Amino acid sequence: VQLEPTKFMPTLEQMRAEKSKVVIFPIDEKAPLAKKAGAGSVATGEVEKYLLEAGSVELVDRSAAEKMKDELALIELSGKGEISSPQIADYAVMGEISSVQISSMFWPSGKPGKQMVGAVLQQLTGIEVENPPEYEYTASVKGKLKIFQLATAKMIKTIELDDDKSITKLPLALGWIVTNIPPNLPESEEIGLITGAASDAVESARFDLKNFFSRKGYVLEKRTSPDGKHFIFLVSFGTSDGAKEGEEVVIYTLEESASKLGGPTTVEEVPIGKAKIADILKSNECWIHTDDAALAERIKMGDYVKIHYSKGLGDYAKKAGKILF
Repeated sequence: VQLEPTKFMPTLEQMRAEKSKVVIFPIDEKAPLAKKAGAGSVATGEVEKYLLEAGSVELVDRSAAEKMKDELALIELSGKGEISSPQIADYAVMGEISSVQISSMFWPSGKPGKQMVGAVLQQLTGIEVENPPEYEYTASVKGKLKIFQLATAKMIKTIELDDDKSITKLPLALGWIVTNIPPNLPESEEIGLITGAASDAVESARFDLKNFFSRKGYVLEKRTSPDGKHFIFLVSFGTSDGAKEGEEVVIYTLEESASKLGGPTTVEEVPIGKAKIADILKSNECWIHTDDAALAERIKMGDYVKIHYSKGLGDYAKKAGKILF
């Protein structure tokens, strides 16, 4: 189907643009317990892992940009300045772990999930199920990731880090008598909880991180099924940019907006709908699919799409598991 071009057609340079270059600096361990556990190093590794997994950016060796980190810190502190060191990246990701808390809770009949399982088993078998008491130790981590655009030396996005990790232990026993005396938490297990919480905090924030750096793919072509009920569009990104079959994409168009105060008009990015990546993929292009006829009618050549990352059932199940078990 012949596609009408959008008013703001991308240039050839924009369509052939290379991946954004990103440098990820070590996450600062401002909380003493974070420094003790090496949580910043763990969190930094997780940030790198998720950006590489997305495939939408090129990571730059941070050792070549150490001076830049100091300059960004001064600019952030003063609110002004510019970067004098060579610009070897388009964006920089910095961050901090500002708070680490260790807490404990006593569950006389085990955690809620175990109580629920025991109640169900008792109902099914008629046999009374008694869950042993247990202590739950939890490490909670808070912090943030900061994304800087190096061309302007400005922080353009912050992403909150906030999660926890727990472990349960049986209370101390005196002979056959189970007490409510808390067992000791070895230092190695405390460190494991802190680093686990730091890892989970980045995992929870990965959608915001990956969506920010999600690569644009421009609409090039449209095809319609013989019955007119299915529509596919060729876009200019592929597997080398992180495209995978079945992933959801958001489709955007650019629209001109006139100022109500009589000022200059502005061009705004407007989301017009969602589609999914079809099973026809190459390294630098793929097809997206929709059955929404109204949406298909709105899409023009030169509009663009971005992969949209969001929580799945596994994420909700993991969160529920933390609370219950």
